[in-house]
Amino acid sequence: MKRLLILCLVVSVNAYAQPTESLRHIVDSTISKLQQYSLNRNEIDWNDFRMKVYRETKGISKLDKLLAKYPLFFQWVNDSHSSVASAGKSISWKEGRPSESEASLTDADLTGSSRLKAERWGDIGYLCIPSEKGFTGNAQEMAQRLTGTLAAIDPSTIKGWIIDLRLNTGGDVWPLIASLAPLIGDGQVGSLKERSTDTNTYIKDGKLFGKEEFNSIPQQTSIPVNSKTFVAIVCGPHTASSGEALLLAFKGRPNTTIIGEQTAGHVTNNNSFELEKNVSLSIATAYMQDRSGTVYTHGINPDVEILRGDNFEDLGKDQKVQQAIGWVKMRMVR
Repeated sequence: MKRLLILCLVVSVNAYAQPTESLRHIVDSTISKLQQYSLNRNEIDWNDFRMKVYRETKGISKLDKLLAKYPLFFQWVNDSHSSVASAGKSISWKEGRPSESEASLTDADLTGSSRLKAERWGDIGYLCIPSEKGFTGNAQEMAQRLTGTLAAIDPSTIKGWIIDLRLNTGGDVWPLIASLAPLIGDGQVGSLKERSTDTNTYIKDGKLFGKEEFNSIPQQTSIPVNSKTFVAIVCGPHTASSGEALLLAFKGRPNTTIIGEQTAGHVTNNNSFELEKNVSLSIATAYMQDRSGTVYTHGINPDVEILRGDNFEDLGKDQKVQQAIGWVKMRMVR
């Protein structure tokens, strides 16, 4: 009887089979990486997970058909920030519904404007920081472009800032924080909360330390302001990942407010793994924390909620920006 039971189990597992041999390594590598790094790995029955993945991918021989199954895998590990990317497409899962977006999607598709922008309105500076898609080059070049854009509006005489993160849908946050470090101010500005350890991010003498230190940014192009300057952060439902991380670096800073709508909720640090050439898996591995140690697992709420009313073509009619201008002006005259 025992031998019969074992035989039935083996037959049952084999009945689910796996994808074709040409794709089997991608599936097995995905399962292995999720089991090792996923934020919710301790809540998952990985034997059951493997069996379900094999069942869903049985007989699949085309890569696009296989990757179309990944929203389901991400749902099973309850992770809406992880994704798989190939051939210009990034595939993820959100609130139980598959979500697929072109990796080449520009912020203009969201709002009509995707460019890094700095303007000056009297003593008030306005800085719109898009996602990484709005930049070119590596992290150092991103930082140089951002600080150079700021230098063009003579930031040394600006008394209040409006930093618009509504178009920042994700990317590399480190050059952004490094570029704005003198404005954020010295001290701990956040951390990453993993299962058993915290990784702190802090600023010392206007330079960023943490995952990486960008201390080679030429000092003459760094924003020459201090942590006493009034800052209004504008955010919205497309503010995600790096946008949320930059927002949290400012959260809790003196003379700072957050205006807009709840952010997207991609408040995790992600690590990327190559499954094969031109196929990569991004896994959420740690939650973000603000400078007070508060852990964020969902979207970040603003201090002042302004629903909708966005107008990137005419900021004079943009309700969130106008609220931010009013907040800064009120404090500048005190």
